[in-house]
Amino acid sequence: MEIGFTTDNVEQTIVTAVDAGAIVVEKPKIKPWGQTVAYIRDLDGFLIELCTPMV
Repeated sequence: MEIGFTTDNVEQTIVTAVDAGAIVVEKPKIKPWGQTVAYIRDLDGFLIELCTPMV
């Protein structure tokens, strides 16, 4: 299971999350449709998708 959050700045959100103890699972990638997507794990081990909004 994963939870997803949209943000206008995936890179900065990852920095904030890592500073709070999260672990980067997959660095930001730009998908063919233009959306930036990355994955982190929180302190409880939950997989979290961070992505820009779909346009």
